[in-house]
Amino acid sequence: STSYDGNLGGISEADTKCQALATAAKPAPLGGTWVAWLSDNTIDAKDRIYNREYKKLDATTIAIDLANLVDGGINTPINIDENTNTLASGLVWTGTIWRGLNHPNRRCVDWTDGTRYQMGYAGDLTKSDWYWTQYSDYPCSSLYHLYCFETSYLPQPVVNTVSPAYGPASGG
Repeated sequence: STSYDGNLGGISEADTKCQALATAAKPAPLGGTWVAWLSDNTIDAKDRIYNREYKKLDATTIAIDLANLVDGGINTPINIDENTNTLASGLVWTGTIWRGLNHPNRRCVDWTDGTRYQMGYAGDLTKSDWYWTQYSDYPCSSLYHLYCFETSYLPQPVVNTVSPAYGPASGG
């Protein structure tokens, strides 16, 4: 599980980081298309993923659908990385409040600034209440994970890795 400062290169580069983590996962690459759970001034995190059941790589249900994901709490903390390691603690860049919406002015200049002079909102990967995505704001020079969601559309829900490395995705 990798950690990053707030200069992720924008949302599209954060997505590239999630995809790279999925491709490099051990013991085998994770298929599908992976995106970071991030908001910026143009799109909310909830609008970047499909409405489906969300699961960790260990098949534990995180939320039964998108409404459940953004209703103020999830079924279990998102604390497994792309290699199925359980993370005991850590924060995750989100820029996103509990409803899946962007947090104004707490997005590290839309994920392009990694200095201590800007602030970004982060979630706590050990939490299953709204703190999972909306814990507090921190200097963008801090090193945190990413939550990564698998977004390939298939008729049957796929296990979505939301791990701090990707899901928490932590990209880290």
